[in-house]
Amino acid sequence: MTGFFLSLALQASSASFVGLACALNEALGALGHATQAGTRFVCGYLGGGLAPFAVSDPASGFIPAFRALPSLLFYWNVLLWLVRLVSRPPR
Repeated sequence: MTGFFLSLALQASSASFVGLACALNEALGALGHATQAGTRFVCGYLGGGLAPFAVSDPASGFIPAFRALPSLLFYWNVLLWLVRLVSRPPR
């Protein structure tokens, strides 16, 4: 009898965990889309926006300096250091 209640509790907790995981996934997806939209706004076609010219090879649209490098700089805390440096008041 105890096994029944234990399995019932595990099913209920796993269902709520799945719901929480799905909500977290949607939130992170929205954050990723917002980041891409901001990169397109600031960097234009270099950040993934529409190119102002005819593109002959669509696979060449991924430019690491504008798409992957910011993620690495954030991971390595370089962006944090840069923001702190720029936000210091002049001496």
